Amino acid sequence: MDDEETQLKIIVVGSSGVGKSKLLIRYVKGVFTDDVKPTIAGDFYSKTLEVSGRRVRAQFWDTAGQELFSSISYSLYKNAHGVIMCFDLTRKETFDRLESWMKEVENHCPAGTSILITGLKSDLQGQRQVTVDEGKSFARKWKVFYIETSALSNSNVDKAFRVIMEESLKEAKKEDKSFHSKHYSLLSPSVKDRQVENGAEVAEKKGCCS
Repeated sequence: MDDEETQLKIIVVGSSGVGKSKLLIRYVKGVFTDDVKPTIAGDFYSKTLEVSGRRVRAQFWDTAGQELFSSISYSLYKNAHGVIMCFDLTRKETFDRLESWMKEVENHCPAGTSILITGLKSDLQGQRQVTVDEGKSFARKWKVFYIETSALSNSNVDKAFRVIMEESLKEAKKEDKSFHSKHYSLLSPSVKDRQVENGAEVAEKKGCCS
């Protein structure tokens, strides 16, 4: 493993109440909790781990979904290396809102920032309002990754964060071979169709701002 530490800034966006904070707490702390207060402006989490043979200190920013705090959330987009864009699989309106979230990320994130569309609450199959095919179709349209997770059952949670961090590192290396411990702007990748194990998918991925 490379002894030098690389910093990654990952922001988590999506409509209010979809479960962004629960997803982050499950990943960072390894627990599920229902006792989560609404995020005001933004919360910050940090985790140090090995990603693709590198020591990475990942900063995860939990953004508020309310319009009231949108201007504050925009400031968190600066220098982001990756975006986890969340929606609630049991609330169709949060999926329909993804188009607007994609445009906001496109307008405020560095060019080529890696994006992972993440359907939350996959354990609630009987209440699902968005199909897997609908989620994948949206991801193909925008040429980004797609995965479904459950913070309650811990399904695909680690994989979702692993995918976004690996892709952020991969694209950063194309721009700058010596990007240790600093922020960087990502280039737009060009990747052929491929499957990522257990539901994560990308279709000719080009990033958010190509």
